[in-house]
Amino acid sequence: MKKIKKNISGYTLEDFDDQGFLKVGFLGWVIILAMTHEYWVLVGTIFSRSSGMIGLMWGDSLFKRNLLTQLPSLLILFVAINRKAGLGKIQSFLWKSGRVLLSISAIASILSLIPIISGVNIGTDEGELLVSFLKFLLFGFCFCWIVLSKRSKDLFK
Repeated sequence: MKKIKKNISGYTLEDFDDQGFLKVGFLGWVIILAMTHEYWVLVGTIFSRSSGMIGLMWGDSLFKRNLLTQLPSLLILFVAINRKAGLGKIQSFLWKSGRVLLSISAIASILSLIPIISGVNIGTDEGELLVSFLKFLLFGFCFCWIVLSKRSKDLFK
């Protein structure tokens, strides 16, 4: 078994890409993708060519609000995919602000779910309540990782 030495920061050489950037890592990608899940639903619906479903989703104000709250996460996703040496000024600024943008996105997503979970929205069925509660837990976990994780702190420098 090959022993890999870790440096003082706790990362190995394999934690960095060819350009010297710290890799996002598996959990980081899961967090970023989870934070943009409404866009994946929208893309899947568009590719399924279900005009009735698109109309139903677009008529839902919560869906539109979720798209808006997840926009900062979508920007970070695009920058993470295209990250390379010599980033432009806008991409560099977005990447360095990544932790703040993802935190804002997570908090906004959590706050948008509170009226549903607390029962303020009359007429919410059990299925929607369960999905909203699971999303609430997911975004809470994402927020905790973004704020508390050493990798998250080091990644967006």
